[in-house]
Amino acid sequence: MLQYLSVSWGASDVAEVLISVDETFGIQWPRIYAAVHAREWLDILLGAAYDSLFLQMALMPFALIIAGKVEHYAEFVVQFMTAALIVVVIATPFPAESAFTHFHVPDVSATASVSDFSDFRSGKMRELSFGTMQGLVSFPSFHAVLAVLIPYAMRRLKHLFLLFLPLNVLMLASTPVRGGHYLTDVAGGLAVAVVSIWIASRLLGDRSWSEPGAVVATDGRSQVAREA
Repeated sequence: MLQYLSVSWGASDVAEVLISVDETFGIQWPRIYAAVHAREWLDILLGAAYDSLFLQMALMPFALIIAGKVEHYAEFVVQFMTAALIVVVIATPFPAESAFTHFHVPDVSATASVSDFSDFRSGKMRELSFGTMQGLVSFPSFHAVLAVLIPYAMRRLKHLFLLFLPLNVLMLASTPVRGGHYLTDVAGGLAVAVVSIWIASRLLGDRSWSEPGAVVATDGRSQVAREA
């Protein structure tokens, strides 16, 4: 809901600025998009990685809880909420039209997935349907944020981490062509992820979460936390 209110505020579109930043580093979004879609196997692979986000978000809590790492899921929730607020705060004064619509991508399904951006900015639409909500924030990319936060949450589960890490590297790589993001959006998302991890660590404190054998500070003294 916040992102829709953000878009409706109607600040100046910064898409051209983001494109200019990309081009400063020799990055041209249309060329990347064309190169990926010219290779069917790569397009399918990146598409699957991008769409895996919802499955990852559904499986991650169960994996952490079953493994007895509830504290890491709590940590992720704080990071997620912090990152979401940061993204909306940035996107409100600096909205950006999706690369799909800016570069007039012929894929109707791609442009339709971000159509609410222009409709809500222009006032053409004012009624929000929860069943058809879209991701309207381009800068920073929230997919890029989660590509960092999810494997970070799984870092203590070695085998699952080795599965989630490459999957999220692919999801990060898929963000420009599958999410219609500029490369600057991705860089911004990575920065937000780092900041949200830092803020969450400050909010939660430097805790060892009372894991067996961990040293916990209590009343200025150290003691060994033991299992009940």
